[in-house]
Amino acid sequence: MVSRAQRACSMIIKTQHVTGRALDWAVALATGRWSRSCLVRNDGIPLEYSCRWEDGGYLIDEYKMEFNWLDDRDLKATSKLFGEKQGIGLDHLEAACRLFVAARLGDEVDIADDLVRWLREKSMPFLRR
Repeated sequence: MVSRAQRACSMIIKTQHVTGRALDWAVALATGRWSRSCLVRNDGIPLEYSCRWEDGGYLIDEYKMEFNWLDDRDLKATSKLFGEKQGIGLDHLEAACRLFVAARLGDEVDIADDLVRWLREKSMPFLRR
């Protein structure tokens, strides 16, 4: 159970609505490699699991993900390794990242308040509307 103090320092968001840098952060958290510098590679380039194939593409192969278009806009990712979980996204990487996060962290993600503040300051999207 999440304490009141923890809720004051975070924002709970449905996994299928997390996008951009917040989704990248959630993937890093789900891999178990979370640290303050987990969103930057050793060469200083930001890790962008949800939009760079070299960062997030391995999830598709490693977890044997399959994709189906739901309509003209949304793509669904599934994997037999993750049971009934699914990820919906605008492209393969976004759907794969959402599936991975949903399977590892659940249908809701607790986004740290300092990350939300930083994303808002940088005018970076973190929710899909």
